[in-house]
Amino acid sequence: FYKKITFQQLAPHGLAALAPVVETMAEAEGLHAHAHAVGLRREFLATT
Repeated sequence: FYKKITFQQLAPHGLAALAPVVETMAEAEGLHAHAHAVGLRREFLATT
């Protein structure tokens, strides 16, 4: 049994650029907690 797992990492400016799209897609797919988590990260980065 083998399961491949991938990891991705975003720089702060990458998250800032992608956050609105990620939040929209997550909400559309019913992944409300994921959308909320991205929103929180985006807000945190805006204050630092």
